[in-house]
Amino acid sequence: MKRASGARPAVNPEFLSGEASASPAVEPMLAGARRLAEAGHGAGLLSARNGLRTTTHANVPFGSLAAGDFVEVADYDPHLDRLLVIGKREPHSFAGMHALMLRAKREVGAIAMAEGKPREGIRAVSRGRTMLESALAALEGLRGRDAVAMAPYVLAVGRTPEEALARLEASLA
Repeated sequence: MKRASGARPAVNPEFLSGEASASPAVEPMLAGARRLAEAGHGAGLLSARNGLRTTTHANVPFGSLAAGDFVEVADYDPHLDRLLVIGKREPHSFAGMHALMLRAKREVGAIAMAEGKPREGIRAVSRGRTMLESALAALEGLRGRDAVAMAPYVLAVGRTPEEALARLEASLA
């Protein structure tokens, strides 16, 4: 499978079951993915809190994303780089970073991340060597802000998928 540019090698998913995601966040994230694809942003990751789980998706271009590509991350161990997953697809390589961010910040309910050029004024942060380091860098950069640039991505957060997507769209040049 060809990975999108900027994607890292996959984490080690351990599948707990092959159930499809029943998260209410799937439909708004699918609609947002279609909008991002229409605007020329083909790659990225959308994630939302679903109780104690993180609803996210496989490494699929936004324009090709379907409901069956969504999975639930039940847990992530950053030291082993191992995800416990419910679903049928291998999650995006940044799923662990999103799960850590959602676990750390209760006021964040969704994360939208897409490849693209940030508009002027968006703070740039460096990716770490690990997902834990990247999550910490993003969270530090987000203090007092709702979006950061983490080349080649722009990342935005919100209370809902719709809010995170709107902030991402506003943050892209």
